[in-house]
Amino acid sequence: MNDNKLIQASDQIVATLELKGRVLASVCSGDFRSIADIANCIFSQVGDFSGLAKLTVRNRTQGWRVERPMARRVRIAS
Repeated sequence: MNDNKLIQASDQIVATLELKGRVLASVCSGDFRSIADIANCIFSQVGDFSGLAKLTVRNRTQGWRVERPMARRVRIAS
């Protein structure tokens, strides 16, 4: 996930991951350095799911917001 949005360590970030209108995970923190860090944090909270979800990241300090589709598929053990 490569974005031009810069995140400072002191920025207040609010992020949610939604699937079919249902919030799977949400986080509010000031400890992130990149959108990839945020996505990793959100995915660690969610666990397994299948489908195309929407990651919304809002930087309350700088006043910007981005939305990204996030696809994930549960692996079936064989």
